[in-house]
Amino acid sequence: REARFPEGQAHEDGGRNLVGRRGRARRAHQAPEVAVGQVPLSPAQADSLFGEPAGQGFTVLVEAPFVVVDALPGLEPSRAIVRHFLDRGIDVVSANKRLIADAAPMLERAAERSGAVIKYSAAVGGSAPMIEAVRREAHRGEIKSIEGIVNGTCNYLLGCCADGLSFAESVAEAQAKGFAESNPEDDLIGADAARKLRILARHAFGKDLLAIDIRPLTAANLAQSRKECGTGDVLRMVARAWLDGGHLLGAVCIRALDPDHPLAAVSGEWNRLLITSANGSIVAVSGRGAGRWPTTEAIIADLLDVRHQKPGTAEQNVRRPTEHLRCID
Repeated sequence: REARFPEGQAHEDGGRNLVGRRGRARRAHQAPEVAVGQVPLSPAQADSLFGEPAGQGFTVLVEAPFVVVDALPGLEPSRAIVRHFLDRGIDVVSANKRLIADAAPMLERAAERSGAVIKYSAAVGGSAPMIEAVRREAHRGEIKSIEGIVNGTCNYLLGCCADGLSFAESVAEAQAKGFAESNPEDDLIGADAARKLRILARHAFGKDLLAIDIRPLTAANLAQSRKECGTGDVLRMVARAWLDGGHLLGAVCIRALDPDHPLAAVSGEWNRLLITSANGSIVAVSGRGAGRWPTTEAIIADLLDVRHQKPGTAEQNVRRPTEHLRCID
């Protein structure tokens, strides 16, 4: 969901709701038939296929595909795989935030050279179309700042703690609900939110966010924040990037928010991003940010965008030579 508000205001009520990712899916008049083929490879086989170390075993399409979906968690082997296909003109949809945060410019240049398309809205915001909204607002005019709740795991944990659970109990609850990984360290130390902030800042300000002040979500930091917050304040893990005298600054930390603040009402695993333009107008984008289904929704939306952007490519890819991909026994 997205809403646009007049200067100095950022409340959902009365805002103009715009079509988000679900709307993009609904607008698809005819869903194309999709065939998925894959073969499991050992690390040694993967190294042979891609010509460089690929780390853990993974699956790879054995025929030249129309599009490749990357849902791997780390920088490698994802970077090698995605670059491999982009160099050959094969489109890619990625949900890998570490890959996009570290290597998006390089991958976009590779896609431009080969005529391929790379989409990665699933890397930030879950079902909230954050990247799309930031791009649109940057095109309309200068952006002053972006801030939001971009990690659904931390937001869910803070809600559980506010309801009386201990920090450890809150982590266990989030894991049981599928909102936290078995090892949620990246979420708790702020690394996940920082990667998402870097991706958004690149589109908002046209430059890399090189330094981010990160304060992790720990039981001790939460207890300290509770002591410092005012009566009625709401604690949220907020990521923010802003321009200060031409310098791009960033921070990820627990913040005490007034109950009327537009981020204070974000509960559970939900995410929300506030985009403040230089003219003072604010755009708010909201959606579920943790769990498999929000990510799936974003991937499907990106696949539809690839289909709409290159409607005639599927048939061409069927005839594309496949000697560069081979099944290794």
